[in-house]
Parts: sequence; C-alpha cells; structure tokens
Amino acid sequence: RLEEHITFIESFASDVSHEFKNPLASIRSAMDVALQSEDRTEIKRFMGIVVQETARMDRLLQGVREITRIDTDAGYEGIETFDLAELIRTFAKAKQNQAQKHQVELSLDLPQQPVILNISPVLTVQVLENLVDNAFSFTPPGGRVRISLFRKNGKVNIGVEDSGSGIPEDVQGNIFNRFFCFRPEEEKKHHSGLGLSIVKAIVEKYSGAITVESSEKGTRFIIVLPD
Repeated sequence: RLEEHITFIESFASDVSHEFKNPLASIRSAMDVALQSEDRTEIKRFMGIVVQETARMDRLLQGVREITRIDTDAGYEGIETFDLAELIRTFAKAKQNQAQKHQVELSLDLPQQPVILNISPVLTVQVLENLVDNAFSFTPPGGRVRISLFRKNGKVNIGVEDSGSGIPEDVQGNIFNRFFCFRPEEEKKHHSGLGLSIVKAIVEKYSGAITVESSEKGTRFIIVLPD
C-alpha cells in the first residue's frame, strides 16, 4: 500500500508539473511581448492573456488541493447519517436557476421512502455538483438533465443523465483520468480537467464505484454506494 501511495504521489506530481507548464509558458510569452510593445491596445490584449492564464492556474491549484485533501483522508470529516433522497431534492431546488440559464430541464426520479446513508453530506453534494454542472454544459438548450436514485443488488445507485451528444467510445476510458478534458480546445482553458477525477476519488473513499454509459442520445453516470 505504501509503494502504491508513493507511486501515486510521484505520478500526480509529474502530472501537475506538466499541466502548469502550459499556462506558465503563455504568461511568459505574453509578458515578453507586452513589455516590448508600445501599442496600448496590444499591451491590453496580452495582459488579458496573463489574467486568463492566471485564473487557469488558480483552478488547477484548487483541484490539486481538493485531490490531496481527499487522498489524505480529510474527506472523512463531517460524516453524518442523512436521507440521500431529501438531500438530492434540496440540491435540485438550488440548481433550478442554473438549469433555467442553460435552458435545460432538471428532473428527478427518486423513491418516496428515505434512503439513509452514513457518509459526508458535504462531499456528496460536491459529487452531485460536479456531475450536474458537467451535464448542464454538455446539454443543448431544450434538453434535459435527470438525477435518479434507486437500490439495486442491495446497493444505493445514483444516476446523473443528460441528453447531449454523448462521449465517443474511444474516449470513455480516459474521462476519470487526472487533467483529461473532453471539450473543444477553447473551452479547455476554463476547466481544470480534475472534476471527474475528484468525483471518482470521493466515491472510492466510501467504497463505492462510478461508471459511465454514453451514446449519441446522451450520457449517464452511475454511482454505486454500499447501503
């Protein structure tokens, strides 16, 4: 286990170093040009690049901090016994304004009876937040995002489903990898590529698993947790 942990740390440090090289190179290039230019419009444009790439580095740092916190077991703080169905209902109400802005319908398929879990409700909301935000961003206006909750084979299942264009089969095996981002190049600058890897880390901390099913009709993430 120690060897596995050391390998994880070494691999993660290498990945982080690699990911920071791109924004740092952009900042360095933009500053070099800005310092040599006397054109105020050009200077302003390149300073805008500096601001954009600095924000990108900040997102990376936040993601790295979160992954590290989960890996060091800090995620176990705040464990409570709660009704998962009620938590999802409350979460969905809070997300309705965001759904309207995306012009997407957010619906629920929940059991009437309580679904009791003993994990961190804060981290559970973080998992839902990452998955639903992803679903919103990949769902076209007029589409729908659905959160479902059910028991199967004695375990609790949470589904987050969208009606987007789906994830290509050859990409699906990489989507939980650190820093992997399946988005157009221009959009990648606004995402850390750590959202789904954070979700996977949290779920696995509670002896759960997450899988993905996708086609041209949409994508469905399924979380399985011990009851």
